[in-house]
Amino acid sequence: MANSPEVNFIANLLEFSLSPKDNILKLELFDFLAEFLEIENRYPIISSNLSKDGKAFFNWLKEYDINFNLDEIKQLSVYEAAEYIIRSFSLVETSNAYVQFFLDFIFESTQKATAGIADFIDLWKQEIESLSIVVPKAEDAVQIMTIHKSKGLEFPVVIYPYANSDSKSTRMDSLWLPMEPPLDEIPMNYLSASDKMLNWGPKASDIYTELIHQKELDTLNVLYVACTRASQQLYLLSKKEIDSKGNEKAYKTSGLLIGFLKEIGRWDSNINTYEFGEIGVPKTSEKNSSANIISEKFYSSATQNQAVNIVTKSGMLWDSKQEEAIEKGEILHELLAQIDYKEQVKPVVAQAVNDGIITKDSAEKIEKLLLEITNHPQLSEYYTESATNFNERDILSPEGKRLRPDRINFSGKTANIIDYKTGKFDISHEAQINSYAGILEDMGYQIGSKNLVYTNKALKVRHV
Repeated sequence: MANSPEVNFIANLLEFSLSPKDNILKLELFDFLAEFLEIENRYPIISSNLSKDGKAFFNWLKEYDINFNLDEIKQLSVYEAAEYIIRSFSLVETSNAYVQFFLDFIFESTQKATAGIADFIDLWKQEIESLSIVVPKAEDAVQIMTIHKSKGLEFPVVIYPYANSDSKSTRMDSLWLPMEPPLDEIPMNYLSASDKMLNWGPKASDIYTELIHQKELDTLNVLYVACTRASQQLYLLSKKEIDSKGNEKAYKTSGLLIGFLKEIGRWDSNINTYEFGEIGVPKTSEKNSSANIISEKFYSSATQNQAVNIVTKSGMLWDSKQEEAIEKGEILHELLAQIDYKEQVKPVVAQAVNDGIITKDSAEKIEKLLLEITNHPQLSEYYTESATNFNERDILSPEGKRLRPDRINFSGKTANIIDYKTGKFDISHEAQINSYAGILEDMGYQIGSKNLVYTNKALKVRHV
C-alpha cells in the first residue's frame, strides 16, 4: 500500500485538510499532481502557490478543469472524503486494487475504533508499512515469500531465484570465543567469524567448525524446501560458478546443482539450461478455481445526490425515521458532553459531521438548538470559559450506586446541576435530579440550582 502514489495522495490530502499550512505536505501533493497531470514547466506553479494555505493552494487547478474544494472534506465522513478526492481528480478510471483496498481499510477502521480524519491519519501512519492488498488465491498472480515461510505449502509453479547460497560465507556471523593466555584478561569476546579462527587454538577452531557445519546443513535445508514446494513445475536460477579447471565450488548451491548434473551424466560446461520432464500448462484444481468478478471500471457517486445514504450510527439523520431517537437526546447528549463553553458549539458540530455522527444537512438545526441552550438567559452563565464544570462524570453513592449527572458547574463549594431531558415533564425527572443534589450535599457542597432542560420542540428550562 505504501508504494501506491494514488493512495499516498489521498492520505496526504486528508492530512492536509487538518494541517493546511504544512509546506511538506504541499510539496508532496504538488509532486503527485505534476506527474499525474503531466506538467512540464512545474517551478512557476509551485513557487507562486507554495505560500498559499488551505483551499487557496489548489486555485491553480482550475486551469486544468479540476474543481476541488478542500473545505468540502471537512463536511464529510472519512470514507466519503476519500471518494470525493477520487472523483474530483479523476484518480481512478479503471479498477485499481490499491485504491479499493485503501477504501476498504477506511471503511473497516472507521466502523471499529476511529471516527474522524485525525484519528484515521494516526491509524494509517501506524499501519501503512504492514498493509498490502490481498489477492485471491485463484487469481493469476505471483506470491513472493521467503523459503522458510513457504514450509508446508504447495504451489503449481515455484521459481527459486538466486540459488547461490555460500555455506562457508560468515560475513554476517559473529561468535563468542573464550580467550587464551595472554589475551584472557577479558575471558569471552564477541568476534566476527573468520576462517582465521581455525588457527586460534582448539576451542576457537571447534566453535568455528561447528558454525560451518550448521551453515552447510541450513543451505541443504533451504534447497530441500525450495525443491519440494512445487506440484507441477520447478524453476531453479543459479550462477555457473566453476574455476579455470572446470571444477565446481561444492560449498555453494550452484556447486551442488553442478555436482548433481555430473552424477547423472548430464553436465556440459557449454550448456546453461537444463530441463527435466515435460513443460505443460499448469493445472488448477477445481477447489482453487472460482468465478472471481473483476471490475474493469471504478464506480463512485456522491451521497449528496441522494442516490445512496451511508448510515454509520443510529440517529444519524435529522427529520427522518431516526428523528425519534434524536428527540430522546441521544445525539444531543453526546454533543453537549463535549461542550464546556458556548464558543465550542460550532467546532463540536463540525467535528460531529466529520465523524459521521450527524449529516451536513442536519448540522444547522442541531447547532441552532445547542446555541439556544448555551445562550439561554437562565443557563448562559454556566457556559462561559470562566466556569468550572464536569460533564457526564460518575458519582458513587455510599450504597455503591453509580450516578451520572449530565453537567455540574462548581463555584467554590456551591454546585449547580443541569440535566437534559426529552419529551414532557415527568415527576421521575425531579426525583433523579434531587438524588444528584442529595449526594453532592453529602459530599459537603451547597446546591445553588437544579435545572431540567427540555429539548423537545420548544426549549424549556425548569427549576426544581
